[in-house]
Amino acid sequence: MPPKKALDTDPEEKESFESFLTSLEEETNIVSEEEEEEIEEESLLDVEDNDDELIDELMSEEDELIDDSEITDLLNSSLKKRELLKTGGTEEMERDMEEFDNNLAINTGIGKLKRGVKRKITAGEVRLPEEVKRKLGEANALYIGKDYGNAIAMLQEVITDHPEAYPAWNTLGLVHEELGNTAKSLQLRMVAAHMCNDASLWKELGQKSIESDASKQAIYCFSKALTLDPSDVDVLWDRSFLYKQTGRNAEAIEGFKKILEIMPHHFKVINEMAQIYRAEGKTQEAIQMYEDAIVYHTENDTGEDEADGEEEEEFSDKLGYSEINMLSELYLVLNDYSRCLDTIKTGLRLIQHRQHETWWIDHADDDDEYFGDDDARTDFPIELRVRMGVCRVYLGPIKVANKHFEYLLQYPATTYPDLHQDIAYAYYDKRHYELALKVFQRIIDASDEVEVDLLIRTADCYREMGELDTAVMFYINVLEEQPENLDVMVSLATVYEEQGKEEQALDLLEFGKYLEARRLKEASKSQEEGRTEAGSNDASKKASIFDESRARTVKELYDIRRARRLREEQEKEVAAIALFQRLDEIDKHTGPDVVGMNRALMRDYMRAAQELWEGFYAIRAFFSSTRSKRFEGFYAIRRGKKRPNAHSRLDARYMAQRLRKRVKKESEDAANNEEMDEEDKQDEKEAEEEMKMSAATHFRTIPFTKWCYVFLRYAFMLAVSKRKEETHELLRRCFEANVFFQDLKMKTSIKLAQIGCGIITKHEFMVQDGARWLCNFYQFQNDPFRIYTAVLNGASSSYSGLISYSQLKYTSRIVRLMDALVLNSKGTGANNVPLDEIKELDDAIRAMNVDPSANEQNYMRFYEVPTNTDMQSLFRIEAKSLSRPNPIILTLFAHLMSISRNHLAATLFYMRAYAIAPRDPVNTLCLGMSFLQASTQRRCDNRHLLIVQGMLFMQEYMRIMGRCQESEYNMAVAFHLIGLTHLAVPHYERVLCLPSKAKAHIEKEKPIEDVYKWPVDDMDEDDNEDEEYDETDLKHEAAYNLHLIYVINGSPALAEILMMKYCTI
Repeated sequence: MPPKKALDTDPEEKESFESFLTSLEEETNIVSEEEEEEIEEESLLDVEDNDDELIDELMSEEDELIDDSEITDLLNSSLKKRELLKTGGTEEMERDMEEFDNNLAINTGIGKLKRGVKRKITAGEVRLPEEVKRKLGEANALYIGKDYGNAIAMLQEVITDHPEAYPAWNTLGLVHEELGNTAKSLQLRMVAAHMCNDASLWKELGQKSIESDASKQAIYCFSKALTLDPSDVDVLWDRSFLYKQTGRNAEAIEGFKKILEIMPHHFKVINEMAQIYRAEGKTQEAIQMYEDAIVYHTENDTGEDEADGEEEEEFSDKLGYSEINMLSELYLVLNDYSRCLDTIKTGLRLIQHRQHETWWIDHADDDDEYFGDDDARTDFPIELRVRMGVCRVYLGPIKVANKHFEYLLQYPATTYPDLHQDIAYAYYDKRHYELALKVFQRIIDASDEVEVDLLIRTADCYREMGELDTAVMFYINVLEEQPENLDVMVSLATVYEEQGKEEQALDLLEFGKYLEARRLKEASKSQEEGRTEAGSNDASKKASIFDESRARTVKELYDIRRARRLREEQEKEVAAIALFQRLDEIDKHTGPDVVGMNRALMRDYMRAAQELWEGFYAIRAFFSSTRSKRFEGFYAIRRGKKRPNAHSRLDARYMAQRLRKRVKKESEDAANNEEMDEEDKQDEKEAEEEMKMSAATHFRTIPFTKWCYVFLRYAFMLAVSKRKEETHELLRRCFEANVFFQDLKMKTSIKLAQIGCGIITKHEFMVQDGARWLCNFYQFQNDPFRIYTAVLNGASSSYSGLISYSQLKYTSRIVRLMDALVLNSKGTGANNVPLDEIKELDDAIRAMNVDPSANEQNYMRFYEVPTNTDMQSLFRIEAKSLSRPNPIILTLFAHLMSISRNHLAATLFYMRAYAIAPRDPVNTLCLGMSFLQASTQRRCDNRHLLIVQGMLFMQEYMRIMGRCQESEYNMAVAFHLIGLTHLAVPHYERVLCLPSKAKAHIEKEKPIEDVYKWPVDDMDEDDNEDEEYDETDLKHEAAYNLHLIYVINGSPALAEILMMKYCTI
């Protein structure tokens, strides 16, 4: 990046400004305007006198050395040079200082304007009252004195009274920056920047935004700065670089081009543009930029020395090794090795300042100038030397390349592994197998993990060198990692053939056999077409009344077309089988655990599964527009033509044969009979094949269940990789495939996988969609609603989704429909539902504020059940008759009511569920707690009655569960909830004595004395440390609640014992 010169200030001006502000703190009174004018006049006179004396001294000294004419010439030349500079003589310095003082007075109110100077208000600036300027001056003084509190108070006062005073916003931002509030500082200073036209402020804010990782804001700030100063190279560079980082290549190129208009052929700019051009495939444009820049800088080279101090070279406009490296790499992309070598050699001469040497022009082209002991010629980056050697491998001679590579081979292969691979691949491409094998083996010996491609190339080298056994070993190792690599199969088959192992070679060449068969079929097709034409001519010559050749031609063409279609399908089948074999091997190594799967194996699995999915999704027959129609196989589908059912077609053929035999038309010609028999035979074959495919359960010899398993496993891997949108799209399309949709187990598995992937990726829609489909499909059954209850909030960290309007509305509709079906099943006629009971139930639901915005009067809308129900549709949705409401659905809706703090409504549905399942401990517990929670609310008619009812159901819950840790804990919580802590304490103590549910049959109940025993024995402490975490153990929760009771009742010692013993890690 370029140096930020625009933000630099003169050290003398800065020092005078700080001393001036410091002096304001020491003064108690402000100097009057008359006194200031007198002081300024005296200072100006003193400066003029000092300047006159200095000039006189200089003139007197120079008179002794030069005459007047020479002095005049020097003065004229100095004046011309001074005009080109930003700062020059004493008058210009005085003007600059005067302008600085005036700006200071205008912006901050410190000091006053010089005589004859008018206040100039630029666009976007405002005039400030004297009182505001005085306050700003005092606030600046407080800021300089690090009295940030008073400074903030004063600046906020100014902003409140005069929000248009942008210096107050800016200074307040600087104060917050000193306090470490970077974000707030940026916000305040952005407000100030919008009120004034200060390009340097926008520029500074852009840099601050970059430091805060706010790229978009930085781009905005730099754009604002460029509107004020379009020629600021620093800002153009920063904005263009940000455009490049954010992927906005077009804007980045435009910005870099503007820099090149100001600074023609700048190499650092060209380096950035070349990277963008290469990414976009515009290699030739990037090369042209470099070549034009080299020519420009060569012609305009000043020849100045590089070491004029230790200045920053980050944005230096000089040809360097990195530019030569990039340009040569661009030539390698185009495989132009000759231009690449010339570029490196010419560039090195320019960088080393040897472009004026001519001895190498007539010298042999052997790169001798880059060998030897002369460091000035041989000292350049090893990357460029290796690249020269690679070019020499392709261009020759090979000896020169070897001399270049010797500089690299003296280092270990692990130091420069990429460069070693470049050498090996160059040798291999030019068939220097012995040299390539040495480098490959060097890399393999030094590396802990070897790339598969390196093993393949190493095996190829051994094969070409005749070491077949070693080559087989390498090929087998590669096939274990990539069983679908057909190139390796062919290479290994070649080696097997050379070794005399024809059977093994034949197995590997099965795919090649298909390719050869296709070629032979195409050749035979052309020959048969020639024979057909010849046969047609012969038949015409014989003047036959039947065109026998035509019938034979139709059959042959049909066979050829059918064989080609089958051959293509067989080729895809072979590839699919290989992929499934590879996936099976990965499954053996990894097992069913996807989350803890090795990432390398996961990537291999995902690549293979993606290839299988692409092949599966390309089959249009699997994705019919009507999913209700079962998949009948590929041969039952014809483009643009509806065909009858396979059974009907076969029956029609048999019927035609019977009728033909009964009629016995003796007048038919024998040839005609032969033709029809041949056609019938062909149709019979088609019909039989269609019947086989009509009950298709496999695709490319792989059962659909296995396809579904692979896709679901692939979906979980995508979910683990945080690619939730791809996961959702994959599962959605799988569910749309009719081969999966028509199978109950597979489509249920897809929806269950959708729920799991949604939980992993925190995709709430996937979870809700999958869970609701299960509830809708398996209507009013237990397990789907258990799943729905478990995953209801699985994709969210808050409980807002549980009580959302959509959840309550969906659940309430299920309850209404269930009640309507139950009432309808008890009626005597169709839709014989007691409307009064329905209206009463509907009013009760409305009173719970489930859907306050609705005002429906048609109560039959949710309760009407059609009398003429399509049984096929009911079968598809797994609907079953209802004789009573499902308690799980009622409990689910009660849970939602309880979470929304509508405990009275919750008790209504808990009571309905209790009436159906009185022995359900969860529902009984929820019912008791719901009564107790309702008693704690303000809207309570009879609090004591609710408490009695709640404790009654809690006692019933205790009888159902028996005496165990869970029941004791829940009873303690119930007493604790209503404030009866003296009754809650014994139950909490029993929780600490009883074993957990997981250890109920292993451990025994401890005595109450052990609860408050402290310190514990060493043996007990060792046992506690060896214990693993038990999810069913409630001792920690009980101890914490009990300690709260002790703290409130003034027993800190007991509370401390409980916390130290049970709640300390």
